[in-house]
Amino acid sequence: MSITELAEEMYENGWQFDDINTTWEIKLRDLKAQTSDLSDEEITELCERLSELEEQALSKKDSNWLRDVSGTLYDGGWRSCDKDELKEEYGFSNKGLEHLCECLAEREAENK
Repeated sequence: MSITELAEEMYENGWQFDDINTTWEIKLRDLKAQTSDLSDEEITELCERLSELEEQALSKKDSNWLRDVSGTLYDGGWRSCDKDELKEEYGFSNKGLEHLCECLAEREAENK
């Protein structure tokens, strides 16, 4: 199985880097334990591929949802500068939070 195929299979089974409750260090340790037959270079490549898959999923699936959510949050008084509070209050993933804050910034610019 290629690294790309392994990454796709792991991602489909729910393995993601951007889990809000899990640090990169824990995920990397878990990854090494699950794939002990891979070299450090292969694990690095696998990490990069998993990250790419996660980014693609955000772009395709979550982008529209986050744009919609940003409208509701904006109407509720949240702004792009409230990043830390949004993460704490709602538990958005890091990448999702970045995109959400970009959407909020766009709404702020539209409403000036």
